[in-house]
Amino acid sequence: MKKNVGTRSVSYPYRRFILLFSLPVLFISGSRGAWAQPASDTLLAKGKTYFAAASFDTAFVVFSQLLEDTAGVNPDLYYYGITSAVQTAHMDQAFIWLGDYIQAVQAPQVSFYQLQYNLEAMYTDPRWPAYLLQMRQKLSGYDQDKGYDLALKDSLDEIFYLDQRDRILIAPYEKKYGDTSTQMQQVWERIGRQDSINLALLQHLWNRHGWLSKSRVGSAAVTQWVVIQHADLAVQKKYLPLLKQAAAKGDIKKSSLALTIDRILSEEGKEQLYGSQLSRIKWQGSYRYVIDPIADPEHLDQRRKEMGMKPMADYARDFDIDWSLKNYKADLEKLKRSSRP
Repeated sequence: MKKNVGTRSVSYPYRRFILLFSLPVLFISGSRGAWAQPASDTLLAKGKTYFAAASFDTAFVVFSQLLEDTAGVNPDLYYYGITSAVQTAHMDQAFIWLGDYIQAVQAPQVSFYQLQYNLEAMYTDPRWPAYLLQMRQKLSGYDQDKGYDLALKDSLDEIFYLDQRDRILIAPYEKKYGDTSTQMQQVWERIGRQDSINLALLQHLWNRHGWLSKSRVGSAAVTQWVVIQHADLAVQKKYLPLLKQAAAKGDIKKSSLALTIDRILSEEGKEQLYGSQLSRIKWQGSYRYVIDPIADPEHLDQRRKEMGMKPMADYARDFDIDWSLKNYKADLEKLKRSSRP
């Protein structure tokens, strides 16, 4: 059974999920100071390496050093520090840094900090509700100052939360229980049901208000693309013209549009344009990812650049793929002859 992947998304048999806040990409604004010292950059690289390897004890020490001078800290660093603190049971320090983060930014990323599997221990701490309220209140003030429609933005934020709520369990559950386990099947069933509900909720909003532009709801506009991307093929094709208009107006990123275009082409058995879709195959006794067929692969990076996407070699590296035309063509042969979970 085919499993397509796009921006860390898989299909099982329809595994369509997007973790929009996957590290190292954070969407945090409002830094209080510049942070670009070479020595700090070197230390940050070490900290990220420890963090990625789940060596949280060492990562905690590194990020403690980086976060000493909060007046000059890039707010993006707080997630690494907070998570390292939670994973090493330094809960008091985790909440101190969370408070510093709230003070350091203009618009706290509430959804991001609500949807992190590694912060599960924080969510059960009695202090969490008060800090969550602080983030929501500060974000609401920011949104109000920007003139956004708060009711509509709140509706989209809630839909986004519902979309991601079970998707954050996918990676840890696959690791803990196995890809074909009962626990994983239950997660996918919940995701499928919620995706249908989210589409109905979004269509209800559209029937009353039309497409919700970025100027009206801010960054929450992306939720509309997320819901379409997680719908079935017929829905994606129906709303593709709407997404093209939204990308032209800047309501969603062109790279997001590219993912939808690729997904539609891949689902129809055609060659994709931007190389975002992958399949997980069993080859010589182990599972691995391979990139689905691409039209004119020789000019792939040129097309990706036009859509604001990173070079294919960097994208493929996220899936432990060594990208080259030679390797890609060899993988196509594996894809034809492989068994797929």
